[in-house]
Amino acid sequence: MNQHQLYKLDVLNVFVDKDGNHGNPVGILVDEGGRLDAKTRQAVSSASGFSEIVFISDVALRTIHIHNPLEEITFAGHAAVGTAWFLKHVLEKQVTQLQGREGLIEAWSESDLTWVKCELRFTPPWWHEYVTDVATLEALPGPEDPSQTHTQLWTWIDSASGVIRFRTFAAEWGIPEDEANGSGCMRLAAALGRNLKVIHGDGSVIYARPHLPGSAAVDGRVAIKSPLVNNSLMEQSYSSTP
Repeated sequence: MNQHQLYKLDVLNVFVDKDGNHGNPVGILVDEGGRLDAKTRQAVSSASGFSEIVFISDVALRTIHIHNPLEEITFAGHAAVGTAWFLKHVLEKQVTQLQGREGLIEAWSESDLTWVKCELRFTPPWWHEYVTDVATLEALPGPEDPSQTHTQLWTWIDSASGVIRFRTFAAEWGIPEDEANGSGCMRLAAALGRNLKVIHGDGSVIYARPHLPGSAAVDGRVAIKSPLVNNSLMEQSYSSTP
């Protein structure tokens, strides 16, 4: 017999600027014990309107499932950063790692920034397309070749200090243009072999660092999208079978 359980969906903005503006929203849903099956998690994610929702199925082990509008994925930068921040600042848990679908994602804090690091094999195969200048980049409606998937357009704002302007397109995932994409910044930092500050979307700010060969880290600031009420921003009832 099905039982109805109230699940609370907390919404965070990840990769906000120093004033807490912009950022990419991510939904965090604590599903202790993993009562929601993969089909239900996907239905929730597809209906949410967010580029990702994270389901925490075991708080003690920091076990997570990340879903975009179409499928469960191994890693998403803003989802992982938001989850690490949520565990520390909302659930008041010490966080050194997250248990993802295919392995561990390291996590730590530096000042007001939340960092995560993982192997690049966890990240989508982003296509990085260099554009000559910011004005040209801003004017483009998307990838020059519409057949390109998982495309990031980028150019230097200040190459000496490692500041980049970035735009991300993933229409095949139901995300026409993403406000802030962490995994692509990680891959570009690794490819360029240097630390980056990335200005993304309408004004989101992402930091990325290369690490050992095959891995990279990404970080940023996180803000609650709206004031928390009873530890929740949005509430939905979903049917689950215990």
